[in-house]
Amino acid sequence: NAQAQTKLTAEKTEDLIKHIVRFTTLNRLKIKYQDGREQGLTKGHNQRKVLEHIKGDQMPDTCRPINNLLASNILDFFEQLCYGVEVSQEVMRINMEIDETNSLKELQEYIFHILIQEALE
Repeated sequence: NAQAQTKLTAEKTEDLIKHIVRFTTLNRLKIKYQDGREQGLTKGHNQRKVLEHIKGDQMPDTCRPINNLLASNILDFFEQLCYGVEVSQEVMRINMEIDETNSLKELQEYIFHILIQEALE
């Protein structure tokens, strides 16, 4: 049931955030991520370092079975936060013709805006 799955996901997210803030701040975690990336660590090695930093071995029971997935998502979040292309409001106002039959239409539009922003820079 979708409602039960959504509730379970929300509980895991809340447990993860409470766990992280027990050991660090988002700013320190961001710096730890950037340091690993600038040292040329592979994504897997950086992921292990982030897990060590947030005490992945002490994660709540709800998070433990998926702690590698959570660490990967944390790295993806910081990658976008630190190095992602920021799309201006001007570019966001540019519309494109979207193939409505494609289930990935939002992704099409996102990539379109990123490419325009990169071309303008």
